[in-house]
Amino acid sequence: MKKLLVNRNKLILLVVLFVIYTGVAWVSAKGIFELSGSEGEKAVSLYTRLLDGHSGALDREQLASSQGIRDAAVAKYGTGEGLSVRINRDPELKFHVRYAAFGSKVDEYWNGPAEQDQDHIKGIYPLREKLESLEEEKHTATYDYRLYSKELANELAIGEPVFENAIFWNFFFIRFDGFMIVFLLLLVLTYFMAPLFTQEVRTEMDSILLSTVKGRKEIVTAKLLSAGLTAVVITAAYLIGSFIGTWLGYGDLSGFSAPLRSLEGFESSALPFSIGGTVLLGAVWLIASAAAFSMALAFISSKLKGQSSAFGIGMVILLAGSLSNYFSNGIKKLIWPIVDFNYGSLAMVNTIFGEPRYYDLFGFPLSYGLAACLVGCLLATGAVLLTYAAQKRRSVA
Repeated sequence: MKKLLVNRNKLILLVVLFVIYTGVAWVSAKGIFELSGSEGEKAVSLYTRLLDGHSGALDREQLASSQGIRDAAVAKYGTGEGLSVRINRDPELKFHVRYAAFGSKVDEYWNGPAEQDQDHIKGIYPLREKLESLEEEKHTATYDYRLYSKELANELAIGEPVFENAIFWNFFFIRFDGFMIVFLLLLVLTYFMAPLFTQEVRTEMDSILLSTVKGRKEIVTAKLLSAGLTAVVITAAYLIGSFIGTWLGYGDLSGFSAPLRSLEGFESSALPFSIGGTVLLGAVWLIASAAAFSMALAFISSKLKGQSSAFGIGMVILLAGSLSNYFSNGIKKLIWPIVDFNYGSLAMVNTIFGEPRYYDLFGFPLSYGLAACLVGCLLATGAVLLTYAAQKRRSVA
């Protein structure tokens, strides 16, 4: 731990990172409107009052009013930058645009999207029709029937979307975005973990450790535990700094107990949790993902002689996997295990739990969340075993 974290230079770096995490979150959370000073505060106050005053189930009269105001704004400002600028300066228009979008989500919940993907049916009524069709064709033992039955049951259990004020949590969940996680957390872990094994090689202590009675298995165990604990501490600093920064930028914590589907990016989520429950799940998931990644970094460090090489290889593995998400659809279909289960993707709470996604496992639907959990555990276990094996085979110089 002294090597990885509990030393003057690393602790100073951790404090600097905490300040950066807090500052980035603070800047992001102040961007509700393109207004400053008292004018901006009044706009935020009016906007939150409108959200709180219309929270709950869909109000059809309010929806008709909001749709009319939105359509008038579109007719006047167009659908491009002019409309966006106006929305970011007018709290009433911003509310009406959001409420009209909420009405569309409710309609989609029952009737599915306007352009239905026949490979993944959505909506209560289309799902029922699809299941009835499969039943008539005697296909009740198929993967499709099991999948759509599961999705229909989930949709009915979660219920129709509701309208809630979740501004703070929308800002906070930006911290779980792929770009933020990869560059502000996982790359930082790569730097911290690089000297785990390589430092002894550089200082010529490696031969002494390998020749001692407890120079292999016991020391490897201590190193792996230290790597995992360091990952937990750094991830906790990331999450706490992000929370504090978001609170400093926007101090209203409303929406903690609201249904998850009132949160941006989770409108189609299959999780039956509140926003607060998903915050806790996201924190645990991110900590576990960082710890699993630290095991892979430990193995890389055990196979190399230089700290810079270990950092470089770890960075390449992380970025190559993350960049695979930006390949064309054809390539992604060919290398889907890398796209879906690279270390960057495994840490993305928004992607894994943001919408229902399943894999065909011997005819039974396996959710992305459960699949990611299993793959993460397998990767971490494999990295640990390979690290023990790598140290066992090393010889004294």
